[in-house]
Amino acid sequence: MSERAERVSGANGYSANTLFAIKMHLNLDPVKVLVFTFGFSLFMFSVLFYIAEVAQRGSGEYNRFENFSNAAWVASQNLLSAGVSGLEVPTTHLGMLVSVFCCFLSTIILSLFIIQWFNITQMTPFETEIYKQTKQKTKNSEKFSQI
Repeated sequence: MSERAERVSGANGYSANTLFAIKMHLNLDPVKVLVFTFGFSLFMFSVLFYIAEVAQRGSGEYNRFENFSNAAWVASQNLLSAGVSGLEVPTTHLGMLVSVFCCFLSTIILSLFIIQWFNITQMTPFETEIYKQTKQKTKNSEKFSQI
């Protein structure tokens, strides 16, 4: 951390570290941070699946993971669901371990998406009052239209 960042953070009464930077970015633009995190995780686990399956089994055996897109497909299945389905499944122990870590990380990322979506769609007290007034006006207009 630079000397200026330490001085400014000390003057404002907080510690500017990596965790603070992550929290700040999550509060300022949560969707962008989470989409970046998901994309980075997808790429990282695709590479790990590719390395684990191709390097462990060797190039002489039949291997569905010789194509990087198959490894990306398995990584996306693990990140978006609770496991692997279909024809491309990891067969080595290292590939299965990568699959487990991928599922655990996907649980964290998807729960953060849900929490941030809830926070984004949460109404302020002013918006709640406007909603109640609009709902009341709609009910009154329906009563008059029935007469």
